Amino acid sequence: LYAVQDAVRLYTGGRWRRPSDDAARPQYPSVGANINYYLAEEATDEMRVEIFDDNGTLVREIVPETPKPEQDSEDPDDTMESPEAPPGKPSPDALRTTAGMHRVVWDLRHTGPAERRVKKEGEENDDRSKLRGPMVPPGTYEARLQVGEWSARQRFDVIMDPRVEASGIGPYEVTVQTNFALAVRDTITRARDVADRIEEALEGLNRGEQRERLEEIKARLIANEIRYSQPKLLDQLEYLYRNHIGADQLPGADARRRFTVLEDELAVLVDDLDLALNTN
Repeated sequence: LYAVQDAVRLYTGGRWRRPSDDAARPQYPSVGANINYYLAEEATDEMRVEIFDDNGTLVREIVPETPKPEQDSEDPDDTMESPEAPPGKPSPDALRTTAGMHRVVWDLRHTGPAERRVKKEGEENDDRSKLRGPMVPPGTYEARLQVGEWSARQRFDVIMDPRVEASGIGPYEVTVQTNFALAVRDTITRARDVADRIEEALEGLNRGEQRERLEEIKARLIANEIRYSQPKLLDQLEYLYRNHIGADQLPGADARRRFTVLEDELAVLVDDLDLALNTN
């Protein structure tokens, strides 16, 4: 595992448009922490890269990526951090297990909200529910590469974009923002878990008072699957989250108040679900 250069917190946006001639594509380092490693032979044991903050807390885990078909994501959270992979191949910045020299890129973000466990037919390859984590604040971080029982570590710094600091936003502001976004992220994970509980309970449940009650609770949590449906609790949480992971800014008072309201609504909804399922 080679030394990792310090990484600058940069937000990028948009999607790559692959040139017809791949040779015409500029070759730039990917935005984030470029982690270079060499494998003398193919890794047959479990392999992963872990990122820790200066307190030893695990921030992110990167594992070998399973190749998947190429698809055109409609997620506005997509970035230009690396070119798209050809169909059926992992992205260029994936953690590779083959012998030779490789690079994996950490995008300086925490893990995003957990995905839904229960997916309907056709949703298995739908990436719209995949949300990235918030960007980490500046500080010292450690990358650990582990292959089986072997491991190596390298420390490096994540630093502020000087243009952002010149605008008056510093480490304190982005730390507050990150902590707020992490709180919203965890609430989204809980809300998605509740949605899965409802879907699992509805499976095989015939018409009746209990099913009607569960359908009513579901309608408060998840929007109808039709265009221009009114956003429900989970949708509003995801919208609030997206607004706080794309730029450096202090969370506003309105955002904090709204998050408190949504947390309270989720708590009431969970109580109603427990009652409907007779789990209390």
